[in-house]
Amino acid sequence: MPAIVRRPGRWPGTSSWARNAAEAKQVVHEIAAQHAVRYVVKSKSMPRGIGEIGLSKRANSMTLKRLWHVACLATVAATIACGGEPPSAPNPPSKRSLEDILGAYRAAYGLPAVAAAIVRSDGIEEAAAVGVRRLGFSDSVKLGDRFHIGSDTKGMVATVAGSLVEDGTLSWFLSPTDVFPELATTIHPDFRTITLRDLLMHRAGIQPYTTGAEWDAIPNFTGTPQEQRRAFAVRLLQGMPYGQPGQYQYSNAGYSIAAAILEQVTGQSWQLLLRQRLFDPMGMRTAGFGWPALSDPDQPWGHWVISGSLQPHPPDDEYQLSGIIAPAGDVHMSIEDFALFVQLHLRGLLGFDGLLTSETIRYLHQPVGSYAFGWSVYPLLGQVVSSHNGSAGTFYATMAVSHSQDLAVVIMTNAGGSSAADASGILLTVLLDEYL
Repeated sequence: MPAIVRRPGRWPGTSSWARNAAEAKQVVHEIAAQHAVRYVVKSKSMPRGIGEIGLSKRANSMTLKRLWHVACLATVAATIACGGEPPSAPNPPSKRSLEDILGAYRAAYGLPAVAAAIVRSDGIEEAAAVGVRRLGFSDSVKLGDRFHIGSDTKGMVATVAGSLVEDGTLSWFLSPTDVFPELATTIHPDFRTITLRDLLMHRAGIQPYTTGAEWDAIPNFTGTPQEQRRAFAVRLLQGMPYGQPGQYQYSNAGYSIAAAILEQVTGQSWQLLLRQRLFDPMGMRTAGFGWPALSDPDQPWGHWVISGSLQPHPPDDEYQLSGIIAPAGDVHMSIEDFALFVQLHLRGLLGFDGLLTSETIRYLHQPVGSYAFGWSVYPLLGQVVSSHNGSAGTFYATMAVSHSQDLAVVIMTNAGGSSAADASGILLTVLLDEYL
């Protein structure tokens, strides 16, 4: 491996983005036209989701010209408010820096901070972070700052499962009854044939656990976090399926069960497995668990929507992800370490062995329908792309990797809600198109 300079999904639900360039241009144009009065586009025709996203080809020169004007609109609005004449818009340069593009999106969507990286098989081509760590404060974000990645954690859990399959520790076709003896006679008959593969591909018929009401209904299990995840897994598998096993049903709880299987087989927690089998060997030194600022006050705060506006979320308040659900989405890291993870998958898809063999990486990206192992797989800009997004409501992260071109993109923001999702979805397509 060379020296590594190193569709997405909202936290709970699923849906798909619009697929035509006209809609992409219209959204950006409306943001630009309305930004002076702090209007944020919320297009019902472009819902956020874990399914296939894509604003297809041709969201290029005209879209980017409009984006360039967005960056000037805050200045225009301020000038008009003070009684002056608005300046004439500058001609957009032929090639904008990543920092310029991120600044435009941050201004247009009113986000605290945005970070992104353009990733190639031999390193990071460009990375940038703009904005502030916390609204109301002047501390600027840095490239090394950590953002919570929500459900993008799923692809990492699946990657670690792949490493355990490679070394013979487990099999994709391992059944819960193979590792939890108490299920031998008590598992629901419809769950008897499900496998680790089914759980990681959301095809095990497990209840979604994507809403606060579902989380609140989780019993207060006793014991260590590992013992609690095991008890949760057994309880779910003894109950009625939520959907038909074998059919797609997005489920955070399915990843909790998968993590419990990995923990039972190895005797190690899912956090330690990620640390030893992914973060450390890949040099992902900023990777950790929970809200970034909970363990380091100098890290970005998340922001959530309260009464229609973004408000900082105190990292030490009562809203913490349950240890039972954590394997589905409770990792944080910097944009550069996020890029390292995506680069591992980019190189594998291009045929290079690394931490995992190319064969295993390609297996992780082979979908049933449109979902693989922690990745949505869909056509975009004339190629096949694997992508995912994640948000637990206070941050938003998006990753995408091409199956055939030497390009991957990662995006992070320290805000949740529809504006963060809209900005990330459109920005992803713009960056893929710009850097192809």
